[in-house]
Amino acid sequence: MAADVTYDPDADAVTVAFTAAATIEGEEVHPGVILHFDATDRIVAIEVLRVSKVLAEGAIRLLRQAAE
Repeated sequence: MAADVTYDPDADAVTVAFTAAATIEGEEVHPGVILHFDATDRIVAIEVLRVSKVLAEGAIRLLRQAAE
């Protein structure tokens, strides 16, 4: 499975999921950066909040295009 990137403009958040495995726990490792773990404690997704404020210029446009 390729990574699945989703952008939610209402939440101003992007999620990169590496697998379809269920998330058991999430841990904020830096303000607005959350790692999601499965039952075996492996990272299954990364979520970034307030992406319009923290990503490089132009990145939001690319995310919006990918979401369409």
